[in-house]
Amino acid sequence: MAGKRPPLSIDVVSSIFKRAKTKRVSALFKGPTKQTKAKLGIEKEALKPTVRKRFHLGVDIGASSIKFAQLGRVNGNLQIINLAVEELLPGAIGNLKEAGHLLPDILKKHFKMERMKLKVVSSISSAKAQIQLIRLPKMPLSEVEQALMWEVRQKGSINLNESSLDYIVLDEERIDEASSIEVLSVTTLKKDVFELTDLLEAAGLAPFAVEVDPLSIISGLTYSRQLEPEKVIILLEFGAGLTSLNVTVNNQLRFSRNLKVDGNTLTRAVQDYSGVSFQEAEELKRISGITDKEARVRNALLPILDNLVSDIEHSFKYFSYQLMQSRIVKFDKVILSGGSSALPGLQSFLASRLNVPVEIANSIGTMAIGDDVAQRMGDLKPLLPRLTVAMGLALRDVE
Repeated sequence: MAGKRPPLSIDVVSSIFKRAKTKRVSALFKGPTKQTKAKLGIEKEALKPTVRKRFHLGVDIGASSIKFAQLGRVNGNLQIINLAVEELLPGAIGNLKEAGHLLPDILKKHFKMERMKLKVVSSISSAKAQIQLIRLPKMPLSEVEQALMWEVRQKGSINLNESSLDYIVLDEERIDEASSIEVLSVTTLKKDVFELTDLLEAAGLAPFAVEVDPLSIISGLTYSRQLEPEKVIILLEFGAGLTSLNVTVNNQLRFSRNLKVDGNTLTRAVQDYSGVSFQEAEELKRISGITDKEARVRNALLPILDNLVSDIEHSFKYFSYQLMQSRIVKFDKVILSGGSSALPGLQSFLASRLNVPVEIANSIGTMAIGDDVAQRMGDLKPLLPRLTVAMGLALRDVE
């Protein structure tokens, strides 16, 4: 959309991934007043008076599905009050615009959109973001932003007029002891952010903020305490259309890199090896994986997964030697998320090859699940790795 944009969209871009505590509260969180109920025609029995506060809806538009998560305060306790996973039609897979055309119908299916305009937090994939660790000389924190902008301009790889840049000062509580300041900068093209916010607005949603996937994942896993302080952990977001490797140190993102092997790469390998359609190959992969159920599937996948392991090892070596000057030489565990992490046999394969524990991401942890969600969704365990980004987004304003 060219021309004038509402201030909200500009605000969204300026806070691309910052999780600042905000005092902005809308009627959505407070719950509608009696007058609002009358205007909207909301029947008394349709409301849940025990839900005292509703947080923003997290919307994760992935390459093969759209995931939604929303939290609320129910009798003082945090609870999942909305949760949904909608598989995309073949024509929409990996296509943001096609997914956007389907979004209004998907929202009507899962949410009563006529009641109020939902405020949402969504995310940009790491494929559309530059995430880098920048080391600055020791200086007052008030001067960091100016120094960072100068550093970015010197590198010349980013046009700041066309980009949105934000940053986090790492280990801020230990800054007095350090000889330099480490800053994590995240840059995205504004046009990519506007494409996402325009899509959400066209579906009747109100974008509140945009994040980047790795930071949403970290938020969810930190809340569920699956991330452990003082440990070096690799988060492997293994999606259908993208795999990103993210290294966290003391629960902070230090390094992010996109890898060559993703879920669709595996499916195409099975397709080529077995001479079947893409859909048939996807089903074979999903059922058999690298177990002994289907030798042809296992034989097709193992060479590709060997490449994945090499890519993980080489990426970590780059992080260790080039960025950390060998101060960090090993990682303690791997956490798998994304739809392709459910590949049968993958968890044990990676654990044996990388010689570290490999866990499946669980950003829900011990959080309470609303009765409606439990009845509609059933057993959430198979869905947990796919919900990591959406849950992280839903947690944005939860203190």
